[in-house]
Amino acid sequence: MDDDLAQVDAPIVDLFAEFYSRHYRAILTVAQQRLARVADAEDAASETFRITWAHHLDGGELSLAWAYCVLRAAQRDR
Repeated sequence: MDDDLAQVDAPIVDLFAEFYSRHYRAILTVAQQRLARVADAEDAASETFRITWAHHLDGGELSLAWAYCVLRAAQRDR
């Protein structure tokens, strides 16, 4: 993973790191409210940010609303 990050422009990584730091707790809280098991909520939050990262690398805008939509889909899969 670190090798992959070395090939990505620093501003892109920094912007995503800021987005993650700012919104992880909110995404996890919503996941915990909707899923019975803490481990499932943590997995759903991780999957949300993995998909959001891929979206960002493809040129997509970082948006909390978009991340919530991803979370909703991740929760349906559980």
